[in-house]
Amino acid sequence: MAVLWAAACDCQTAGAATHRVEIGEYFFRPNAITIAVGDSITWTNIGSVDHDTTSGIPPTGTLWESDTIDPRGTFQFTFSSAGFYPYTCARHANRNQTGSVNVAVGPLIPPTVSITSPASPSFFVAPASFTLEATARDADGQVTSVQFFRGTNALRITNSVGIDTTAPFSTNVSQLQAGTHFFVAVARDNIGLLSTSAVVTVTVVGQGTTTVDITNFTFSPQTVVIAANAQVIWRNRDAVGHTTTGDPNSLEALCGPDSVLSATRSCTNRFRTPGIYPYYCSIHPSMVGTVVVLRVSSTPMVHLTNPAPGDVFVTNSLITLAAEASDANGITNVQFFNGVTPLGSVTTSPYILTLSNLALGNYRVVAKATDGLGLGALSGSVDFSVISPSPINLFNPTLEGGIFRFHYTADPGLTYLIEGSIAPGQPRLFEPVGTNKATSNPTIFADPEQRSARQYRVRLLP
Repeated sequence: MAVLWAAACDCQTAGAATHRVEIGEYFFRPNAITIAVGDSITWTNIGSVDHDTTSGIPPTGTLWESDTIDPRGTFQFTFSSAGFYPYTCARHANRNQTGSVNVAVGPLIPPTVSITSPASPSFFVAPASFTLEATARDADGQVTSVQFFRGTNALRITNSVGIDTTAPFSTNVSQLQAGTHFFVAVARDNIGLLSTSAVVTVTVVGQGTTTVDITNFTFSPQTVVIAANAQVIWRNRDAVGHTTTGDPNSLEALCGPDSVLSATRSCTNRFRTPGIYPYYCSIHPSMVGTVVVLRVSSTPMVHLTNPAPGDVFVTNSLITLAAEASDANGITNVQFFNGVTPLGSVTTSPYILTLSNLALGNYRVVAKATDGLGLGALSGSVDFSVISPSPINLFNPTLEGGIFRFHYTADPGLTYLIEGSIAPGQPRLFEPVGTNKATSNPTIFADPEQRSARQYRVRLLP
């Protein structure tokens, strides 16, 4: 049985809202809505025939009863008491054209929404394609949709780029051209309340030339973001000389690192390798700037496959550097560097370089691949060291619980072979009983198969 009930409520109506319900053939949309005390509903006839809205489902009586609502006509009612109010279109009750209004005590809570990807700010190379992702929650209901909008003005973000009605909420953006773009996400809950996310800024860079003016002892702009193979022009607008000196640990040389760029002069540098390149004026060190170079689709891919991070080698041992590299335009060479010091170059796959004369010390190796267009790519770095091995000494033998243990001196990172004599009567014949890559000095070896009068020895593996 249909029921109508109401509760008296001395509630504040400040900030009361007006909600829209559409009437069509033969429906109310939304057909169930929750509002706060003091809110109003405006029913709007979007159909092509007359309708009405009448509270209560006969014969329970009425709280409101509209006149005929012509197509494009409206009717509004304000709810002053909490309660549950079913209603119908009396003209079409036989078609089950019904709806309901739930008037809640206390304020209604709008949903919350935030864009989780991409981050703000983000940079892409034109034409840019990526996925917008957002999270949305509603404390007193459900999120029914998240709509994404884009604009080129942070104060006017009105172009819809997609809507998603199912979590996780996302939409795809494709072929975005060069410029700065602003995105927001708008969440709607089951009672029609809306909320808007913070603005996310996405900058799409082209492959043209970027100009940096040297003026008033500053680089302007101080940070530029470009695509690989693009150029940067520095123009000196000061009356004194300056330099654009790159980081000495960078493999990308800036123009005129040690030469003075006199007044009214300019210099140009083409950046072919993605990365971050800080620079400064060697005459006025407080002047600093940064060039950020983004990957393009034709940039090579390269990564080191050998040695492993943290490997330790002894002097005069063979050390193999290996990298994998690929590119649609072909790889012309892969160079290996210790920091910025060249170690060697390989022009054909597999890209393997064997070294035998590295001096004692710590090394940080990177590989740089160059393709047929002259574009470059840097691998991640791998650290290893070359040491002079320590003498091996065995000491502190113990037998406990049937297990024989002893210590031996070792260099962490090196691999050792432990051998034991085969029989008491054959002390000169040894067999392997274990290998160990040392992680500490000294290292402990335990032999659960210890035999009486057995001898042990430990030697370094190459």
